[in-house]
Order: sequence, then C-alpha cells, then structure tokens
Amino acid sequence: MTRYIALFLTCFLLLTACGADETDTDLTNAESTPESALAAEDAIFADAPQPVIPTDDTVFDDHRDITLKWEWHRPLNDDEYFDVRIWQPGERDQTVSFVTEKELYVSDWLQTKPWGIYLWSVTAVTGEIGTDGKDAISPNSPIRRFIIGEIDSPRLNPVLVENGEAIYNNGITTADGNIIPSCLSCHTADGLDNALAPAIIGQWDRLEARNELLSVREYVHASLLDPNEFVPEGYGPWLMYQEYATILTDEQLRAVVEYTLSLAAQ
Repeated sequence: MTRYIALFLTCFLLLTACGADETDTDLTNAESTPESALAAEDAIFADAPQPVIPTDDTVFDDHRDITLKWEWHRPLNDDEYFDVRIWQPGERDQTVSFVTEKELYVSDWLQTKPWGIYLWSVTAVTGEIGTDGKDAISPNSPIRRFIIGEIDSPRLNPVLVENGEAIYNNGITTADGNIIPSCLSCHTADGLDNALAPAIIGQWDRLEARNELLSVREYVHASLLDPNEFVPEGYGPWLMYQEYATILTDEQLRAVVEYTLSLAAQ
C-alpha cells in the first residue's frame, strides 16, 4: 500500500510541474505579443526628443529650405543642448550641429551632399560645446527619414556636379603632391567604349543594369572606393586607377560621383 501511495504522489508532482511549465509558457507568450512589443518601444523613447518635421518620407525637390523640428518634454538647462545627427543609409550617423532651440535649418549643410535618402535623429546632451566631454541625458530619438530629389534618378545636386567636373576632366594635384589622373584619361569624351574603360556619357540605363542590389549612385561610388569589386563585362581588374578613395576627400569623391552621373544621364 505504501508503494502505491508513493507512486501516486510522484505522478501528482509531475503533473503539477507540467502544469506550471504550461502556465509559465503562456505568460511568456502573453508578454511577447505585438502590443507589449509596442509598449516596450514606447518606453524606450519616452524620454527622447520626438521628431516632428519633416514627417517620414517627405520629398524635397532640392536641398533648399529644409528645417528639422522636434519636441522634448522639458526645457533645457544652461549646460544642456541637442545633438542633431544626419546620415545616409549605410553611413555612420554624423553630428551636424549642437543647438539649444528645438529646430535646425540644415540646407547649408546639405548643399554639398548628394540627393537621395537621409536619416536623422536628435539626442539631448549635457557638457561644454566645443569639447568631447558630452554626456547623453536622453535616449536617441526615433530615427526619421526624408528624401531630396527622386530616389536613384538623374536629378542631381548642381553644386556637386560643378565641383566634380574639374576633377573628372583635369585630375587634381593634392597639397601633399599626390597626382590624381583625370577620368578622361580612360573614359573618352565621345561616349564610346575603348580598350581601357567603358563609355559613361548617356549610359545611365547601362550602369543601372550592372548591379541589381545597388542604385546607380551607389554603384559609381563603390567603383571609386574599390575599383576591382565590380568589374564591367569585357574588362579586367586593375585597369582603373586604384587610389581615389585613399587620396580624395569624401566631398571630392561625392563630387566626382555626381558629375559622372550627370554625364550618364545625358
């Protein structure tokens, strides 16, 4: 009899444990519902600045008259300010300015940037402006995005086109004596393929077809950063000048890309 009682108690304890596991699982599932996930996200951004203008995916015809605006739950103290960051997808976020107002006119900063998608966020920080000793006092705001021009279209930034033309046509000698050959050294001005390089002029569709994962702008930029990564059909590696990315500044690279695209869009 004692043996049966012991067996009964063992089964009862096992069933109780299984029931507890099911209850715990149900609780876990309840905690991971979409509603709870949204609540958790709201909690993360509860103390963060909230972007207001522009709303997501606002399209600007060009870089002029672009102002970012946001709200925060309290006024700033004397040693506090907002760290405003803008960047393009695939790049690191970049501080544009530290401000005490809840808005920032960014057209001047954007005038030498390519058109396309931009991401932005705001963080409240404390410290002395002009020093590296700054501490965040809020989470980063939710990331918002806006668009300048049409995404991956022949609409280009005229300032960059003008700056890139001289480098493309004549090359450049840097302050430390490095000589960058002109793109015309290989890409002909008549818009025809040759033994050194494929045609550029009027070849937007051809460039667009070379890589389905990259936009035309991304493809041209990637070709300058690593000339051997995407080699056009019929050509071999090492034909293109290899040092654009190490010698040209980021702004000069963007200018060369933009002028190249202006030729391709003809």
